Amino acid sequence: MCEESKQKSECLLTDDRRKLVRLNPALQQAVTFKLVGPRSSSALRHLLDEAGALYAEPHEGVGVWPNTDGTIELYSPWASAMKGILAYGLKNEEGKGLACQTYEACEQEFFHRLAAANVRLIYEIGSDDRLFDTLIEELERRQVRLGWDAVILIGEWDSFYGRALPIEFRAAACAKVATFTEAELKQIQVPTTIKAWCPTVPRAIDLQIQRSADYESLTLNIFRYSYLSGLDGEVPGDDNVKAGRGEKPKANETAKDALAGGLKERPEGTSQLDYVRALATRIQDEGEGAKAIGILGTDPYDALLILKALRPAFPHAVFFTVDLDARHLHASEYKWTRNMVVASPFGLQLDGGLQRDVPPFRSSYQTATYFAVLRAVNHVACRTAGDRQKSAAPCPAGYHVALTPEDRVYDAAEHPRIFEVGREGAVDLSVVDVEGVRTIHPLRADLEHTDNQGQLKQGVSPTGATVMALVGIGLFV
Repeated sequence: MCEESKQKSECLLTDDRRKLVRLNPALQQAVTFKLVGPRSSSALRHLLDEAGALYAEPHEGVGVWPNTDGTIELYSPWASAMKGILAYGLKNEEGKGLACQTYEACEQEFFHRLAAANVRLIYEIGSDDRLFDTLIEELERRQVRLGWDAVILIGEWDSFYGRALPIEFRAAACAKVATFTEAELKQIQVPTTIKAWCPTVPRAIDLQIQRSADYESLTLNIFRYSYLSGLDGEVPGDDNVKAGRGEKPKANETAKDALAGGLKERPEGTSQLDYVRALATRIQDEGEGAKAIGILGTDPYDALLILKALRPAFPHAVFFTVDLDARHLHASEYKWTRNMVVASPFGLQLDGGLQRDVPPFRSSYQTATYFAVLRAVNHVACRTAGDRQKSAAPCPAGYHVALTPEDRVYDAAEHPRIFEVGREGAVDLSVVDVEGVRTIHPLRADLEHTDNQGQLKQGVSPTGATVMALVGIGLFV
């Protein structure tokens, strides 16, 4: 079954391209391998593509992974793109046609390919559809009327995730507007056909991909623009670049100051500042009166440059983005990032019982990775029916945390966070959907909570001293 390859650490199936890892049997019994990753939604899509090419045929009795049962557990703290979108457009096993034609079929293809490669998805950071539902609700609370007010989306074009984000937002918005009454749709001049075309987010995604002209005919006033990553001339994802950015802030500040000061950027070299200025001018000409502007990309530096270019032209617009990053909270950036709304699956830290003595992180992705590792090493275990379960998902009875003084259980459902950039950092504005539930996220300081740390919706009651002070002030008014 196994032919020895030139590398002693692996073997090849006879007449097969699938590489298998060979370990000492004693070591295989003592060690369990797990995967934390991939690093992005784009990488997870590549994993699905490779799984379809290498493991399309049945392979019963063949150990694909170096664990005793031939399977491996996957903990995904970075890839948040919707599962159907991840498999959309992938080729079938012959490579001659599409593996799926609709979102629902592509979602099934997603799980089929992982199962074929003996990969079990145990934990994921959360899906963007839930995140955008929460973000849209926040925009409505800020008097952004979907379908009537102009909303601008600026997405990163040269990454799969950057291209997927505007599609997901537009789908969530379409599904939201489809819930309006016919009278409300008539008032905002949106055709009632939206109810048949966008009954759900998956159907709205199919509409955009397969019948884009029909989607545009709905006139939802959501306009899309694109940019290429690395606007400051640096390539995102390069560790040397990240280090350089941290050690040489003056170079980065020069780029931002050029935009903020209205200097003329030279249209040459790797820097794209001239593109940023041209994009800002175009958006200003075409998007007059925009009520909300979303910057959807993977590089926080790009978002900062776009913010600096657009803020002066749209001083009253609600700016929003996804995934909380400490670089947006720095005091030097507050002039541009103030009041920006951030929808994120995590904040910069977990609940105190999980965070312990670990300092807050720099990004929500680091927080998600920390929690994924806690899950992978079974410090946080999944429970069902009150019994500790080793590796099943989802977790209907919540997460159980080891090494805690009490039998601590956290709710395992998704609880997307909403933050607003304030003068002292990120202000947590996350809405409590279910009261009295203890989540893995920190409690909001301005809201009450139960004795077992379950968040409540009502605000913190004033203390006795505060009440007496207010009474005293009232006596002298």
